[in-house]
Amino acid sequence: MKHFIFSIIVILTFSSPLFSQKKAFTIEDLYRVKYVGELVLSHSGDEIAFTVTNYKMKEGKSNSDIYIMKKDGSDLRKAIATDKNETTPLWSNDDTRLYYLIDNQLYEYVLKSGKSEKLTNLSTGISDPVLSPDGKLVAFTTDIFPECGNDNACNEKLLRSAKDGPIQAYVADSLLFRHWTEYRGEKETHLFVYNLETGKYTDIAHSELLSDQYKLGGSVKYAFSPDSKELCYVNNPGANLALSTNSDLFIVPVQGGKPVDITSSNKSWDGSPEYSPDGKYIAFRMQLTPEYEGDWYRVAVYDRETNKITNLTENFDNDISAVKWGDDSETLYFTAAYHGTAPIYKLDMNSDSIKQITDNISVFGYEISPDQNSIYYLSSSVGKPSEIYSINTGTKIYRDLTLMNKKFLEEVDVRPAEQMWVEGAGRHKVQVFIVKPHNFDPGKKYPLILNVHGGPQGQWMDSFRGDWQVYPGAGYVVAFPNPHGSTGFGSHYTEEISGDWGGKVYEDLMKVTDSLETLSYVDTSRVGAMGWSFGGYLAALAVIDRPDVFHCAIAGAPVTDWMLYDTGYTERYLGVPDIDGDEGY
Repeated sequence: MKHFIFSIIVILTFSSPLFSQKKAFTIEDLYRVKYVGELVLSHSGDEIAFTVTNYKMKEGKSNSDIYIMKKDGSDLRKAIATDKNETTPLWSNDDTRLYYLIDNQLYEYVLKSGKSEKLTNLSTGISDPVLSPDGKLVAFTTDIFPECGNDNACNEKLLRSAKDGPIQAYVADSLLFRHWTEYRGEKETHLFVYNLETGKYTDIAHSELLSDQYKLGGSVKYAFSPDSKELCYVNNPGANLALSTNSDLFIVPVQGGKPVDITSSNKSWDGSPEYSPDGKYIAFRMQLTPEYEGDWYRVAVYDRETNKITNLTENFDNDISAVKWGDDSETLYFTAAYHGTAPIYKLDMNSDSIKQITDNISVFGYEISPDQNSIYYLSSSVGKPSEIYSINTGTKIYRDLTLMNKKFLEEVDVRPAEQMWVEGAGRHKVQVFIVKPHNFDPGKKYPLILNVHGGPQGQWMDSFRGDWQVYPGAGYVVAFPNPHGSTGFGSHYTEEISGDWGGKVYEDLMKVTDSLETLSYVDTSRVGAMGWSFGGYLAALAVIDRPDVFHCAIAGAPVTDWMLYDTGYTERYLGVPDIDGDEGY
């Protein structure tokens, strides 16, 4: 009888809302998420270093620490943690040390002693450090005053004057002087090499394409050759960066010298260089359509002996990112946009065959084991923040290696996404992610938000985002469509938005909305649209054109003033050959 009574108490206790109910996701919860990033595998393949970033809402601050664990996820430890942000971990070539950044200065952490030492004190700071294969050099970018060159005292004096002087202004006479809230000022971006043994800095090259202000193509912009004697970097000297998407790859000795352009034959974008481990090739990403930043990225290789360039993925037809070599120098790995995900693929140089390695998941960084039998990767889904996983490339067995957000997920209702496909313009199937609200009841009706992505070339992904949780946490159904112009559905689908901003993509969105309104749980009297950039443009157009459907709109940073854009841009995107004066406007 006592056992029976105890069982009843246990059942009642754990079935009560206090214990079984997760709380609705709020903005405050967004700051409780631990953001796992910057995955780096040791050269031996035995250990993994990565960062974990925590945010403090009240203070408006964040803190990043560096963790280390064994390749199977065991022996997890917080290795480097202060009240400042530790970022960008790099393994030394013998795996006994980690290099990393604090306040844009390079530090060294010795694993055996657990002690750190500051290595640099450069007034202009260090960005995007890359360690040479021999472990003696670090390449990095920094923004210097052109009249100072690599004179640290001179740069420091002008920095202090710009910050504390009586005149807080500067003259900009060319574009790309600002990205969002970051201003270039009067400085130039240079590629430097720092010698870890001598402490000497060498100014290798000036390239504005290495600047953080220049976003096309991502952040991988230079690499060392396997013998550590050469650097390959991105540049486009003399070009108007506001009007041209052309960039070339240059090679230069690590001690400095005359750079050599190795991709001048392509008048579009070349970037993301990666030397093969045997030194025979430089793999890189390329676009082929000049002055069109929405062109899809291919993988090509440059033969260092013959100077021949070979396009390896012309028939792949989806945007490629994160290209890496296998240690055999015969296999290339990459991620690519596909149906709202970014899986990992493998390209065999001998057979030209491409195979998908992972399932359709969203991968945001990965490392390959020396024997190429395992891949360690960062991934998230709509219902789960980023964590580190591994996959055995032969058996396809997956393993969870980190559980940084386990407690958070046990307490907070992080909503997953469902998918719906709707017939859109030209009878193309349009993918739609739907996130239902907290405590969803199919018998009730909920307000609907249609969220349109910007770009316009890009894709909503099955990945964790705060806005995909905050609105459902507040009781909204939120829909995220991938209409014409989105990546991940073939280059033709992406290209069809060009010169047609209010055409097929708008038809897609209206048909998606019509389909959503047929769902029994959608309250058709409370439908709104929102988006940023191009998404803001479409949200504004929707609420103006269809006020019977959309009762409100949020247009975040919408594209509206076409007088600010050059003719080539407006012609490609709007199909308008010239916007000049009141009539064109």
